[in-house]
Amino acid sequence: MSIARSALLSLVLAALAPRSGVAQVGQPGSIRVTPATVRVNSQEATTVFLSYTGMSGYTPADAAWCGSLVVAEPDIGFRCDPATVARRSASIASASPGAAAEFTEAMSVSAPIARQAYAAAASGQGSGVFYYVRRFVSTSADPRLRRDQYVVVTCRLTSGGVGAPFALTNVTFRTDPAHPILFVRGGETAPPISAEIAYNGSGRLRGRWEVVFPGEEWPTAHDLLSEASLPLAERGAQKRYTVIDRFDQFLAPTGRTVLRGPDPSRIPTTVDGPYLLLLRIEATDDGESRGVAGPTGLSPALRTGGGASFPMPTLRYVVGGSGGTDRSRRVVALWPRDGALVSRDSALTLMWGAARSAANYRVELESLADATLTFSAVAAQGVKAYQVPSFLRASARDGRWRWRVLALDALGRELGRSDWRTVHWPPQ
Repeated sequence: MSIARSALLSLVLAALAPRSGVAQVGQPGSIRVTPATVRVNSQEATTVFLSYTGMSGYTPADAAWCGSLVVAEPDIGFRCDPATVARRSASIASASPGAAAEFTEAMSVSAPIARQAYAAAASGQGSGVFYYVRRFVSTSADPRLRRDQYVVVTCRLTSGGVGAPFALTNVTFRTDPAHPILFVRGGETAPPISAEIAYNGSGRLRGRWEVVFPGEEWPTAHDLLSEASLPLAERGAQKRYTVIDRFDQFLAPTGRTVLRGPDPSRIPTTVDGPYLLLLRIEATDDGESRGVAGPTGLSPALRTGGGASFPMPTLRYVVGGSGGTDRSRRVVALWPRDGALVSRDSALTLMWGAARSAANYRVELESLADATLTFSAVAAQGVKAYQVPSFLRASARDGRWRWRVLALDALGRELGRSDWRTVHWPPQ
């Protein structure tokens, strides 16, 4: 074919190319995303870790999933065709607009969105491809230069999640016996624990089991995120607790697995009080990772295997409490922890673990400085928290109190009681 004929054919193809087609998807602006094309399970949820670079002068805003694109003029890039938007995500607030050069997120494609795209393709209305478009708002002080950028991730449907990035889509704890809060007598061995995990792709699931002891500061939602869900600068900055076991296993692309929990004999039960069992997921190599596009080229591959768009769940278990061996009568003080300090701006809320056979509960509060200063209140069955009236705060000179909860039957007879706990609730 001659050069002239080849050029003419290129012009014809360009003229026939649809305005919202895959052929026109590019990254004309300064912001880049890695990966720019991902494979998505056609029937289940899929989570993909995305990394954006070149964000200087921009801050991330809202995003959307859609079936086709249109030119974003006068802004930069391609935005979603409003007629094909499947769902929009919430806007992202930035603490320092325009200052960050990088941004990371875990993009979660829900099962309904994937199935909608599959149904469109099956009916001949689509090609098994849809888009995730993130908008970045310009922070330029010059109105003439203030143009938003739209960055596109192309999502291609695949069967069973094969070839999709390895990421977790759901995690739930399973215990025997099944109960939201486990009660264990001091020195006893905890029951077996496992975690049911849904995921896309395949890869190594690596991590550790940690325990938060009574009196330790509890983790935040940010501390419970999987390592691969964090930007590189934040990895290693999460709170760490006592490690009691580790795991490292390969997950085939089946989409679901049951992770066996730590050896029950390693779960501590020697000190009375509330504990938290934590599932910490570490980042692993993902075959779908091809490195992160940086300002000067392609940097070494960032470990993104094992990412998730949600904090890992925790399992609370309580050691101690009274009521003999009958767990249905056992009531355990949960919050605040023994010796806790309540800030001057906060109310005092007492929480306890419910006894299944209790008809009512009696909450008792005493001043440590004045034994004659006492307070009690009755809570109905099913109630597991009580906010102490604010007028009581000024009654104790030094703000030192102790409290407990008693489980009562229908006739007001005591079934069980929690241990006393102290709390510092200073006058305002």
